[in-house]
Amino acid sequence: MKRNLYCLLIISSIIITACSNKNDYKIAITSSKKAPEFTKLDKINKKFVEKYGKKFKVELNSEKIYQLSTNIKYLTEKGKKSFDMVVMNNTGYATRDSVNNIYSDVKIVLPINSRIFYVAYNKEKCSANSIEELLKGKNVAVLSNETELIKKILTDFGVDLKEVNFLKSKFNSEDEDVKILDSLKRDSISKVDYNASYKQKTPIPYDVEIGFISQNYSVSSRLSKLLNQRQEFCLFSFDDYRMFRSGSIVEGFCMRNKYFTPFLLPKGTYGEFPETPILSIREDFVLACRDEVDDEFVYDFVKTAIDETDLIDMDLYGKNLENINFAFPLHEGTKRFLDKKAPTFYEKYAELMAKIGTGVGGFYTALMGFFLWRKKRKRKSIHDDFQRVLDIQDKLTKPHKLEILLKMYSDLQLIQQEYQKKTLEHKILVDESLRIFFDVINKNERYIIEEIKNMRVNG
Repeated sequence: MKRNLYCLLIISSIIITACSNKNDYKIAITSSKKAPEFTKLDKINKKFVEKYGKKFKVELNSEKIYQLSTNIKYLTEKGKKSFDMVVMNNTGYATRDSVNNIYSDVKIVLPINSRIFYVAYNKEKCSANSIEELLKGKNVAVLSNETELIKKILTDFGVDLKEVNFLKSKFNSEDEDVKILDSLKRDSISKVDYNASYKQKTPIPYDVEIGFISQNYSVSSRLSKLLNQRQEFCLFSFDDYRMFRSGSIVEGFCMRNKYFTPFLLPKGTYGEFPETPILSIREDFVLACRDEVDDEFVYDFVKTAIDETDLIDMDLYGKNLENINFAFPLHEGTKRFLDKKAPTFYEKYAELMAKIGTGVGGFYTALMGFFLWRKKRKRKSIHDDFQRVLDIQDKLTKPHKLEILLKMYSDLQLIQQEYQKKTLEHKILVDESLRIFFDVINKNERYIIEEIKNMRVNG
């Protein structure tokens, strides 16, 4: 009996040693410590250190090279440039699904901040019947370093960029496509102090201002100053606000670019302005990590952010983060936190095991490591087959003959039956990822059936 117990202890210790994770993590954030993404995460981390500082260490890194639109590369690169976690935009505009092998190990920890796309125009000079008409032939200042992203958004909304006079500013001084105003009218606005110009009565040197505004609704923000101090400017709504969630133009955009979210800026957000609700789009910034980052660390970090601070707006994102269409899957530690009604075995019996004593504490610690290792193996076992399903889904975007569609349908049926059998035999972990897996299969099966019906009707 003793020999068996010793063997189990040795095996368990080897397993937990092999599966153990480091307890210090590096996070790449943004180039500005004044950015809300940095300030939020800094406050969350300080709260985290108070409670878990002896167990985990988190290092926030903020340098010029860390841009929210490119930080994801630090999760895929190896060596000195790699990070365990990064704050990045959830979109990158060009869809970057996790089916791409480069990003297959990227996981979402939690949303950190959001920003709203806005278009402010001089109502005395511009007509606002449509975004194309609004910008055609007008002098437009893009007040964002992400000029290319904004141009892609405008193009998707139907704007012909060649008919827009984009002005050179301090935000896009390296963009060769922007124009400089005739010196007889006004010099380049690259050195304009925008906040100061809002207070002056001299004409603002452009007709339309486009950019992103962080969702903190500060009355001291640039947009608030523009609307309140230069009341010839107002916000453009991409559709009638009453069409929000009822088939608006914005929802069409978000269906094409699925990691953006329709957003309704309420009336009076900035004091008296806007005078009516404004329909626009929201882009979310998220904290992402490598899949290998310890589940317990992520669970504790998310718990700190949501339960012990008021910095993450769960009313906006949803109780279970259901109001965001994430570009990557949630990390297992985040899933555990959100599924509070289903605590782990260790959480259920932590107090009891603590009372057993230090003599056998190592045994139970090793045993829990073994259970977590088995759980991770089961969870990852669907990865390859999920890839097969997504490959089939990708092929469905192209026209196919009837026999090919029937073959795809048959393949999906076989995969589904295989995992139903695994579920009954307890060979696969039944969790949210498995439900999503089955949902994706069912969605593609329904799509194929409809395609086959249409072919037979039209054939």
